[in-house]
Amino acid sequence: MMNIKWNAMALVLGGVVANSAFADRPQTVGTSTTTFSYTTTSGDVAFTGNRDYSGTGPTDATQLDTAPNIRHFNSANMFGRRTFVFNSGPQFEQVLPETESLIAHAFFKVDNANDYFPDITSDSTITIEVANLTFDRPVNIDPSTVMLHTLWADPQVFQLSSPYFSLHGHKVPSSEFRNIGDFQTTGVFTDVPTPNYVLNSSEVDVEITGQGTTTLRVTATFPYSAFEHLEESGQSVPGSLPAPHGFLEPFHFHVEFVAQDGAAVPAASTWGLIAMTLAMLSAGTMAFMGRRRLANWTTEVR
Repeated sequence: MMNIKWNAMALVLGGVVANSAFADRPQTVGTSTTTFSYTTTSGDVAFTGNRDYSGTGPTDATQLDTAPNIRHFNSANMFGRRTFVFNSGPQFEQVLPETESLIAHAFFKVDNANDYFPDITSDSTITIEVANLTFDRPVNIDPSTVMLHTLWADPQVFQLSSPYFSLHGHKVPSSEFRNIGDFQTTGVFTDVPTPNYVLNSSEVDVEITGQGTTTLRVTATFPYSAFEHLEESGQSVPGSLPAPHGFLEPFHFHVEFVAQDGAAVPAASTWGLIAMTLAMLSAGTMAFMGRRRLANWTTEVR
């Protein structure tokens, strides 16, 4: 019965990319190292674990090091909100083209009845660092696809004095979230009764090193307060529910982003050099063509 429940939950959280051309997409290689850190009243704590990218749902999550209430798995093209949109119909295939892979770093509670981060301070910053994220070819991570997704358990939500309407929350660090129209059309992003998403969120900060290479490092940082539901307005939380700082914690969250097949994206200064080079080449070509036309005209006059 538990497996059936978790499999059904996996369908809600995300889904397998319905595309047979997996070989054409960037492939993850081996394992990466995830370090999860935050601050408690006793000081900073950090938990580290190595994971491959074969995860598909909650049943694949295993306890992260000695973290008291954190389970974790990684996924490539098998989990995430973008896979939900992708699988909503052929008209949404552009959400994840065959030259891209969706990477998700997912976290769940070991026990939903307990706090996610026991003894965490209200002003703590949570940092998730993923090192040695390796692919079979050079890739770029598209910043406009980065998302922090949070999900609440419905039995707990219904115990609130004023239950949340949407169980999902989404925060993205970019002002131009790619395919936002598709996310709205498929109901992943909704505006009822209030938006369940925040564009250009000042809370979520993601740093990426190694762009355009085969091995990258991704660091996501956000305050603990980012786990407040977007409909949170000070609802009364029963003492039996985990609410260390006055709001109901989600039982799941993950960070997802798209890795694109390709070499490094030139920096702004590099773009300037490229533009200058193209301008010089264009000018040289025009001068050559002008001299050629003049020679032809002189021959014709003769």
